[in-house]
Amino acid sequence: MRLLKNRAALVLMQITVFALLISACGVQKDTTRNFEQPTSEQTSRMLTQATFGPNIEEIERVKSMGMTGWFNEQFAKKQTLHLKYMNASKALLTTDQNLSENHFLESFWQQAIQGDDQLRQRVTYALSQIFVISFQNDTLANMPRGVASYYDTLGYHAFGNYRELLEAVTLNPMMGNYLSSLRNRGSMGTARVPDENYAREVMQLFTIGLRNLNMDGSDTTTPPTPTYVNGDIKFLAKVFTGWSWAGSDKTDARFNGSAVDTNRDWLPMQNYPNYHETIKVPNPDNPPELFLSTTSALANTTGTASLKIALDKLFNHSNVGPFIGRQLI
Repeated sequence: MRLLKNRAALVLMQITVFALLISACGVQKDTTRNFEQPTSEQTSRMLTQATFGPNIEEIERVKSMGMTGWFNEQFAKKQTLHLKYMNASKALLTTDQNLSENHFLESFWQQAIQGDDQLRQRVTYALSQIFVISFQNDTLANMPRGVASYYDTLGYHAFGNYRELLEAVTLNPMMGNYLSSLRNRGSMGTARVPDENYAREVMQLFTIGLRNLNMDGSDTTTPPTPTYVNGDIKFLAKVFTGWSWAGSDKTDARFNGSAVDTNRDWLPMQNYPNYHETIKVPNPDNPPELFLSTTSALANTTGTASLKIALDKLFNHSNVGPFIGRQLI
């Protein structure tokens, strides 16, 4: 797995584990087992944070194997896919029946309560509270398999690198629908401006937050210093133009959604050059608003290249660690 320079330490697994282990500090050394022997209270507290709820049997099992052993065991557990459950449920329906939100909720609760990969379940749920989508969206309400696969995406990246999770979420068509980056068009020589919704939320909620932070999560200055301004949003919105449904071609019909691929609900969005607004080389005599000082790097790049440059820039921002880590903790 490729890790980016300067942010390679930002791994969700590490944030979660460190937070849990800190909360369970003070365990006693068991020299016969060669690991620190936690008490019942410490084990119960850790499992309350790392699972959807412990029972007596699991508490005793963790005490006997140690917390490190339990974490290593959990990291090795195979992911159970919600999409697989949805497909199996679909096969049992009659021709006049459709999958619904309830089928996904059935899968969610079965995994949350009965799944043996409890740490992945809990981290995935935490991520879903940050990278929010909702069945309250009319479009997503009719795409329960897409929502199930989106949740699987969060689960797949639960123990991985945050940069890769960020790109997977950005290109997921369910997020594209929810925050209107799917079918987002450039100005194309008209008075129309790109939709700014995802550009705003990816900074405010998913990466750097509103205020510059120290590593402990405190403000760097008093009063707080903003991490970005409105010009950054307008500039970044251009990066998220031209993205729409995946498919075998890049026709207008597919971009607009009338050419339907049965797998488009969960395949990553693809970029359509005809709808992407290329960022121009800045005029030194009249420089534009800068997206976190990366204008030159983004100039004259393709939609795919500009997205990667922008996400790299956000990922490498010093705020990402304290901002996201604090939310997970």
